[in-house]
Amino acid sequence: MRHTRGRTTRRTFGRLLMLLCACACSAVVAGAQTDSDGRWENGITEPWWFDATEFSPESVSEAQSRWQSVGAENDAAKGEGWQGDYSSGGETHGTYMRWSPQGGYVLMNIDKCAARVMGFSYGTANASGALVEFNVVLRQRSSQTHGHAHATLPAAMRFLPVTWRGVRYLVGENELTDFCDYAAGLGQYNRGLGEFMIIDAADFFYKIKDQADETNKGLPVVPPGYERFVKKPIEAKITSVGTGYRMIDLENEWWDKFVIPVTTSAGQTSGVKRKMSLRLIGHEGFGGTDEIVEIKQVGRRSSTGVIVRSVRKKPCVKFSGADDCDEPEYRPLKVGLQLTTSLFD
Repeated sequence: MRHTRGRTTRRTFGRLLMLLCACACSAVVAGAQTDSDGRWENGITEPWWFDATEFSPESVSEAQSRWQSVGAENDAAKGEGWQGDYSSGGETHGTYMRWSPQGGYVLMNIDKCAARVMGFSYGTANASGALVEFNVVLRQRSSQTHGHAHATLPAAMRFLPVTWRGVRYLVGENELTDFCDYAAGLGQYNRGLGEFMIIDAADFFYKIKDQADETNKGLPVVPPGYERFVKKPIEAKITSVGTGYRMIDLENEWWDKFVIPVTTSAGQTSGVKRKMSLRLIGHEGFGGTDEIVEIKQVGRRSSTGVIVRSVRKKPCVKFSGADDCDEPEYRPLKVGLQLTTSLFD
């Protein structure tokens, strides 16, 4: 009963806090559709708060009005074309964008943990076949946005329409190189291979209603004149598997490393560089992450690297009372296994 009562108390306190926020924000959301706690029903995701101490009622009302009118225009268009609702960012912070050629654009930067608007912008939109350009009429930011990368509204207001894997993206004109690295698993995105990387958290606007085609292995389709930015993932195969050896991990209480040398079929001519990672297609490692080859030396047409696996300390050190000291199960390594830099199968 004590646990239940404490949980009820926390829930009641949270409800009171939300009601206090509703009182503080009621002036800025007046006239807009709100939920029972006074939060703005935006039509895309969970309702959002506007802080009445940060934003004027007039500016918020205008942003909400534009948001609704552009949404109605897009509903009439039945999702055709590039206009519509877009999103970028991650699990905790992100940006939502709604736009149409006639109604203009509205951007909302959101603290998703608090469902709070951290900043917004609206203005006009001009679209041609190769460029979507936003012209700012008003831009406002909360004073509480310091330290949040996604709180900064995009400085690049010129976007290129890019299609990849069945999804429509609006990529900042000065961000196309980064996007093509993302699609190929190169550059800064190569460091995410084999880790708990949320691939949907890249900072590129994608159309929310589009569904990725998992079978589509094609390259990004960019506007004419930008084809030179497109990059192919590096593809290779394992050509030999060496004898593995245990490496004592002094910093880990439960696990050591088992290092397996391998040779791959790709080298300098394919763009392979030292310290690059190549992902084993269809091979999951410990914890469900992809196994990777860490490149150590690069030749002209081949490279050598290692696959690092987790093995139990000897003797086994249990990490819980239910631990049975079984070794993790790995798929066997063999010649011919396919490798790629791509984050996507």
